[in-house]
Amino acid sequence: MVRHVPFAKTRRDSNGKILGVLPTAIERRDGEDYLSVSHLQHFSGDADEQLKQVKSAIAAGKQTGSLGTNGLLAKANVGQLKEAVQQKASSKIRIAYLPTKKDPSHSGVYEIPQDDAELMAELADDVFAETVLVGNI
Repeated sequence: MVRHVPFAKTRRDSNGKILGVLPTAIERRDGEDYLSVSHLQHFSGDADEQLKQVKSAIAAGKQTGSLGTNGLLAKANVGQLKEAVQQKASSKIRIAYLPTKKDPSHSGVYEIPQDDAELMAELADDVFAETVLVGNI
């Protein structure tokens, strides 16, 4: 699965180099019951082609119709996500396929405890650790 992370929610060093994502990038939006993600394997082709297609789908769902080039697409393995939440929070997540007209790969991750700062940090640092700069896709 893939989560779009705007530049403002990236973790950077003192020189501005992007190091990863902040825990706040893994939090649900106010009023939502789930964490919005996109299912990478919804698209055909090799990994690079899937990433291009998911970038386009996510961008299409935005009001602006685009993604900032300095943002990230952060990849997560579903099994790792489930295991991390189960171990840290003794909670089981649920992932639902929630396609939209503009993003057919859109999905939601339910039951991630939002008040567990340690869990959010682990998800940001370890589970959503593989990132790609939007401008490089």
